[in-house]
Amino acid sequence: MFFGDLVGSFSFLGSTRLAAVKARAAAVIVIEVNRSSALFALGLTALGLAAIHVATRGREDGVRPIEPPRLVRTALAGESNILPCDYVGPESCKDCHEKQYESWAKHNHRRMNQLASDETVKGDFSGQRAAFEDGDAVFSRDGSSYAMTLERNGKLVRRYRITRTVGWRFMQFYIGVQTDGPEPAGSLPYKEEQKLPFGYWFRLKRWLPTSYFDPLGPETNKDGTLAYDPYDHPRVHLYAGNCMLCHNTYPYEYRLALPNGLAGFPEGELLLAVKELRTELERTIDLAPREGSPATVRDRIRPENLTTLGISCESCHFGGRAHVSEQAGAMRFLPTSPFLKLEPKDARAKVPEKTNAYAVNHICAQCHCATVTLHPNGAGTWNSREALDLLGGACASAIKCTDCHDPHVRGSEEAGPDRPEHLASCIRCHAKLAEPKAALAHSRHASGVTCLDCHMPRITQGLEEVVRTHRISSPTDAKMLAAGAPNACNLCHLDRSLSWTLSELEKGWGKKIEPGAEWAKAYVSLDAPVGKAWLAGADQATRLVATQAYGRSPLGKAALPELVRSLGDPIAVNRVFAAFAVERVRAKPLSLEQYDVTAPADARAKQIEALLREK
Repeated sequence: MFFGDLVGSFSFLGSTRLAAVKARAAAVIVIEVNRSSALFALGLTALGLAAIHVATRGREDGVRPIEPPRLVRTALAGESNILPCDYVGPESCKDCHEKQYESWAKHNHRRMNQLASDETVKGDFSGQRAAFEDGDAVFSRDGSSYAMTLERNGKLVRRYRITRTVGWRFMQFYIGVQTDGPEPAGSLPYKEEQKLPFGYWFRLKRWLPTSYFDPLGPETNKDGTLAYDPYDHPRVHLYAGNCMLCHNTYPYEYRLALPNGLAGFPEGELLLAVKELRTELERTIDLAPREGSPATVRDRIRPENLTTLGISCESCHFGGRAHVSEQAGAMRFLPTSPFLKLEPKDARAKVPEKTNAYAVNHICAQCHCATVTLHPNGAGTWNSREALDLLGGACASAIKCTDCHDPHVRGSEEAGPDRPEHLASCIRCHAKLAEPKAALAHSRHASGVTCLDCHMPRITQGLEEVVRTHRISSPTDAKMLAAGAPNACNLCHLDRSLSWTLSELEKGWGKKIEPGAEWAKAYVSLDAPVGKAWLAGADQATRLVATQAYGRSPLGKAALPELVRSLGDPIAVNRVFAAFAVERVRAKPLSLEQYDVTAPADARAKQIEALLREK
């Protein structure tokens, strides 16, 4: 959104006005860019340019070594932590920050992207064959090489060579290049790395189409054809322009040139010297116009431009060159450059940066900003949007991500009870509720319920659990209640009606909410159990959340027939999560003979009927 569209000429701006204005100390040009009826003012300050040379060479480990730069300083060169020459890599941090380095080395962030090798590939490439619809996917290896082969009706469709892995903790996806297929030799799939159509789910110990991991809509179109056909998917999902940009570490200057919000900090608060930044960008990125398409930055950042594979120190701390140099300058937690000026509107930005919620939350928002579907209150329905959810919630002015999460420490492998440090973050501002008597009077729940159950309920699809939303809100939010979306009260009280919930909110907290006539569209009846209405509802995210709520609840056993019927959900990922809930309530796994999530609809229907007959 910033200077990424200026890589060829000012004509790429579309609807643009240039207006010369009088500068106090230097010539300034203000560019007003009309984008979707929004005006963004970019300050272009005419600054002296430091001549920078960066020496690089390729390495087999996928990490771009950054040599000490030759910097010709000028009076206006100033401090910088955003340019490629400012990034030194995590090894430069190790000597002084050994404890943090060792902890990070075990962190899942480090393994978000890796080159394919015996140490990094966790899927079963022993020749395993996965049948799906009218085809098969075969996962094999030849020496140190890994391959994914797709066949339809016994005939080869495509073959890929695995080059990289994505993920480490719950499942693993793969990046690769095509080596066989119907496309002309030398075309895009053979030249560019892309996300491959099958992933490996560790818990299930099986390969599934990638459409089974995310809520991508009904599995079949109205005519019965596959909505996502893993054997013949015409859209190549390029690694460099997509997966690479959140799963790895690269100079912040590149983020400024991307049009999709990955800069993290609010666009309206960043003033950029666009011309000078473009000059700097051209030192490491090829921005020459290409025939048939404008010269955008998103598709020009290459793997060799990365600082490291995976999320390493400088993804959060920005370039550390000045800090590790002989001058040992202080690390800054805000992007800094003679070509950039950050003007925060948030008063929190004025406190020391390490404890600065403005800095911390917007650093996390560089990657935890996924575009996903939203619940009626604005909370994301699935993961990777945590920072934006926090920034949009009720406590955004007072809390920061690191109050609950230590970014250097690896999280638990399983979802457990609320941790004391999480609850302490609430008490820091709501000190009067630290006393048990006051907490009881406020919550009206004697035990087993925490602040998070009511204000951060489990309504977000995680990788294989429904996890807490990071959008802090109230159970009295009428938008959630009116739409039949998952509300905090009925996630526990699944057997109660919405009428009961509204009565309790008024009786216990003095919040009177009158249901409108339109509420009837979201509920069969305001006097019927909400949980079963959610299971049978039209909203995909609500159905998924409901299966997991029953899976955690003592009420799950009584609702087991309804949970079993959820195994027939038209959305593939909903069926996977429904199977998790059924297994949890039954306290035993489902064999493939009992239920196969990828089986054709008629075969699944027979399996469901057999499960319903079991006692």
